[in-house]
Amino acid sequence: MQTELGTESSRVSQHLQALRANYLLSSRRQGTAVFYAIRDPEIFMILDAARNIFERSVSDSRGTLELLDEEEQKLARSAEQ
Repeated sequence: MQTELGTESSRVSQHLQALRANYLLSSRRQGTAVFYAIRDPEIFMILDAARNIFERSVSDSRGTLELLDEEEQKLARSAEQ
């Protein structure tokens, strides 16, 4: 996980501990390995909803920036004339 997330192992451990403490994850040890699982699959529905909201927000922001860019280009062309 540490490699995939590109962060320190202590930070990953802290996050996993918080998720376990809030009953979002379960874990089991097998030798030196620890395996984690989502306790309630409905969490994926929540994450999907959050991703959809975020994507719409980014899309709206992108649209606004494009409109601002078009206005800026119009003003620049007007100033040149």
